[in-house]
Amino acid sequence: MNALVNNDLRRVRRNNQPGSGHRKVEVIELRPQVQPQFDLQEFTSADIVALIAAGKRQAELGMPVLP
Repeated sequence: MNALVNNDLRRVRRNNQPGSGHRKVEVIELRPQVQPQFDLQEFTSADIVALIAAGKRQAELGMPVLP
């Protein structure tokens, strides 16, 4: 999953370069400071809920305050 996200971010950064012919977009990259740990063999819907909640909390801490 990380490789897919990294590839997408590289592509957006390349498209944001002057002269690329693409519309420039602002990208705010938010990632957890610590890689989430879970067991794929025992992964449950509760794990999904917990990971989403943790991601929302992390995003709220990292988002800039807009005027």
